[in-house]
Amino acid sequence: MHLWTEYEGNTLAGYPIGRLNRSEGRNAFFTTTTPDGQRALLRLTEAHFDESELIGRWRRIAAVSHPNLQAIKRAGQTTFDGLSLACCLLEPTDSCLSDALREQVLSLDDTKEVAEAVSGALAALHAAGL
Repeated sequence: MHLWTEYEGNTLAGYPIGRLNRSEGRNAFFTTTTPDGQRALLRLTEAHFDESELIGRWRRIAAVSHPNLQAIKRAGQTTFDGLSLACCLLEPTDSCLSDALREQVLSLDDTKEVAEAVSGALAALHAAGL
């Protein structure tokens, strides 16, 4: 197993791996660019014999369109030094709620806005059977 920072500077699944944005267990999110130069995020997940399940789930989610869902542009599989990885290309985000909460408490209006966004996104996923 590699440290997630060891992926930086490599190319995986045709995308240049930029800075590690964050990691969560067996998942890591990196900055990247698409072949046409657009900013994006690349999510890499260490595959534990469940890559087809992960990729299938991401493809089902990609079919759901909602303004409060981060769009999944592509999902697939790749390897790094013999390690199997499930990967998906995501639209970039401007901010992260967990980062904002580390800096300050949300106001009542901001909390209401987040709750409405999350409930709308969940409703869209639920309507799609996810």
